[in-house]
Amino acid sequence: MKIPHALSRLALTALTLAPSAAAELTLPAILRDGVVLPRERSVPLWGSATPGFPVSIRPSWSADAMTVIADRDGRWRADVQTDVAGGPHTIAFASPDGSLEVKDVLFGEVWLCSGQSNMEWTLGGALDAYQQSPAYSAALGAATSPRVRLFEVPKRVSMEPQADCAGSWRACTPASAMGFSAVAYFFARELEAKLDVPIGLVGSYWGGTPVEAWVSAPRIGGFERHKAALEALRTWDASDAAAKAVEASARWWDATLARTPGSERFADAAFDDSAWTEVEVPGHWEGGPLGNIDGVVWHRHVVDVPAGLAGRALALSLGPIDDDELTLWNGARIGATGGWTVDRNYTVPGELVYPGRNVITVAVHDSGGAGGFHGAASAMTARPADGEVPVLSLAGTWRALAVAATGAAYPRPPAISASTPSALFNGMIAPVQPFRFSGVIWYQGESNRYDPVLYRDTFQALIQDWRAGFATPELPFLWAQIAPFGYREGAPGAHRTALLREAQDRALALPHTGQAILTDIGDVDDIHPLNKWTVGKRLARQALARVYGQDLDADGPRYASHEVEGGAVRVRYSHAATGLVASQDALTWFYVAGADRRFVAASARIDGDSVLVSSSEVTAPVAVRFAWSDIAEPNLFDADGLPAAPFRTDDWDDVVIDG
Repeated sequence: MKIPHALSRLALTALTLAPSAAAELTLPAILRDGVVLPRERSVPLWGSATPGFPVSIRPSWSADAMTVIADRDGRWRADVQTDVAGGPHTIAFASPDGSLEVKDVLFGEVWLCSGQSNMEWTLGGALDAYQQSPAYSAALGAATSPRVRLFEVPKRVSMEPQADCAGSWRACTPASAMGFSAVAYFFARELEAKLDVPIGLVGSYWGGTPVEAWVSAPRIGGFERHKAALEALRTWDASDAAAKAVEASARWWDATLARTPGSERFADAAFDDSAWTEVEVPGHWEGGPLGNIDGVVWHRHVVDVPAGLAGRALALSLGPIDDDELTLWNGARIGATGGWTVDRNYTVPGELVYPGRNVITVAVHDSGGAGGFHGAASAMTARPADGEVPVLSLAGTWRALAVAATGAAYPRPPAISASTPSALFNGMIAPVQPFRFSGVIWYQGESNRYDPVLYRDTFQALIQDWRAGFATPELPFLWAQIAPFGYREGAPGAHRTALLREAQDRALALPHTGQAILTDIGDVDDIHPLNKWTVGKRLARQALARVYGQDLDADGPRYASHEVEGGAVRVRYSHAATGLVASQDALTWFYVAGADRRFVAASARIDGDSVLVSSSEVTAPVAVRFAWSDIAEPNLFDADGLPAAPFRTDDWDDVVIDG
């Protein structure tokens, strides 16, 4: 083995301590060619080598080299001081088991960009919003920026923290930017233009994921609900998983049916269901006469079986059902399945198949959101199990009855997924630790709407967890408050969304945080509004003001205080130095309530630096709410065009605004 002269003495000593099997000198993917490192600060460099071997690090911008020794697990780390913004630089690494050189290193500002689908939404995916405008063409042309570098962490779930990930740094071009986060791209454009330094973006995002998946196991395990999920996975024995799942499902349905007196007769072929509601299947309940329901809905449908199929086993297909179901044929249980993405395919024994009138009964359980049959009509069939014709369609008019909500949660076998607590932290955040970031931008929350009160704590736990993991107690953390969208879940759902936004707002109590309000740029018909440009610009404004000290107010008007003046309430605002502005004559989305806690739509008008709120229906007002709905698109701004933040003056978590 040839040993570099400067390292020979250290290396020879290490060889006597090292195991016989040598390991290759390696670096994590995020420390490869093209990397952007934070400027003018101490940053960690790390990797692996043969245990006990020395690793020398020689930065091109410094006359000082350093040497560290790989520990017994082969891990090594060194902290180096970066220089002023610019580059390119190189970093040479050498060890008795190899050498590496990282080229094209820039110093600037590096941001971690994370969250769910609205952060993941690519620049190419937002193309339709701008493709006809000169502004979009200019933005795309500006994507050719060698000083902006992009690194995307591949999607991965894991029960254990991963040491590395795939991926590579790419210079920002129209081609590379089109596949990267649109929000992050527009954020970087603003920073590069205003700071005149290289910008690095690390994208780590996954659509539809809850916040608990992004928090480390030790931290999220402190919450009782998530602790139970982690423990179930840790102790799960998959060898007899199928049998356990069937047994648990049967027990759950037995207990659930027992909660509804008379339900044991609902599946009888002779049962009179004429008083039940007619519904079209497939279809979600929220789009039909049943409305917004969380619980169990029974469905019945008559199937006319030709005489030639009598006594023959049938292959039954129902498509996916949201969330869980129990299926019966002529009163006999055929099967039960959990999970809203799973196709239901069962076999009806021949002895249950009669000529003429047969009745299929399906009890469907929904734990939140839309419920019902959500596959294609063509997927709902009964046909001979031997594959012959005819095929009987099960789509069409069924009869349905909603019953009481269930007791215990449906027993779901433990399985790691993108929603599993800590699974995305392990697979997509741990691999880039301990990289030193300038800050984090975050866009997530839609997937935690069903428990917004818990989100008050879990979102703040995420911020604190990442600050600890990246060893940066003051790591700036900026987020986008979720935008308006009509979840079509009635008043309770609108209230939950408002509570979720409030939970995000409460996280501003943590230092070095900022929030971009999006009430004016959502799309109530699309949970993925295409205007990602403004989102990126508002997050950049937060960064410029809070992180880089530029003299501008990053926030629109925010509730500061209120006082009752006769039959009206005067609401005073902070962050309104430029004045309050209404985009229309009358202010919208203000509500007022008296001591009875019944909120009604209020009249509101700007009066100097405050807003007067009143209603003829409330003579003695005590509380005001603003933009307290999933679809709220209010029209109160400051003179810079920044929207006012939603708020409430009460603490009545259980009070829902009707209508």
